[in-house]
Amino acid sequence: MSSARPRTISRPLSELKNLGDYITGYAGGVPVVVMRNEAGLVGFVNVCRHRRHEVMKGRGNARVMRCAITLGPMI
Repeated sequence: MSSARPRTISRPLSELKNLGDYITGYAGGVPVVVMRNEAGLVGFVNVCRHRRHEVMKGRGNARVMRCAITLGPMI
């Protein structure tokens, strides 16, 4: 068993200024993505429900969360 701790979101969420800006990390060992949309900051479990892999990587800007394997939108 590895003793390495998963990374957590450590950047200020104020960096997510534009619509579609996102950052990934872990909350309690669960992969999450925090994204800015029209309603403000929203968080999601960052796992494709079909293939069970992380959908978004690192940080960036995206109009939609889309699975790279199934090509299906996640939100």
